[in-house]
Amino acid sequence: TYTLWPLFLRVHYDVDDDSFAPLLFVSSVVAVIVVCLAPTLQDHVRGGALRVATIAACTAGVATPAAFALQCPHSSLWTHTVLVLVSFASVALLDTSLKSAVSEFATRSCQGSAFGLVASLNGIGSVSANIFGTMLYEHSFAEHSGLGESVSHSVLRHGATLRSLNG
Repeated sequence: TYTLWPLFLRVHYDVDDDSFAPLLFVSSVVAVIVVCLAPTLQDHVRGGALRVATIAACTAGVATPAAFALQCPHSSLWTHTVLVLVSFASVALLDTSLKSAVSEFATRSCQGSAFGLVASLNGIGSVSANIFGTMLYEHSFAEHSGLGESVSHSVLRHGATLRSLNG
């Protein structure tokens, strides 16, 4: 996503390289802050590292498609950037929390294998995300491709459904 983000910003929001550098810097600072807060979050959330990892995965799972599907003129650069920052921070928190959960739940004799499995799954996820992200990036050029419309309508529809269920 870091690789495609500058290209996406250039095409859809007309952001040049000089304007992108501060955005990337802020995204890195936000990710570092969230990772530094991970132990505190894990101590205060019932369920510890595993629950924080689940929350981070769900947050990234909502923020990422919303950030890239709600293309201009449907969203501003500000909305897109905030959603991307939430997405990047959630992924950083997910990575930290999964490693913490492995060290918490795996026995000492299995920790090496468990960390190896997490690293392998992380690599597979990165390759899959790059392939899928590239396909979505190419699809975003199509006039009225339906990607942004279908995802944004789906998010709004599910949000309305959840709101009606909650009262």
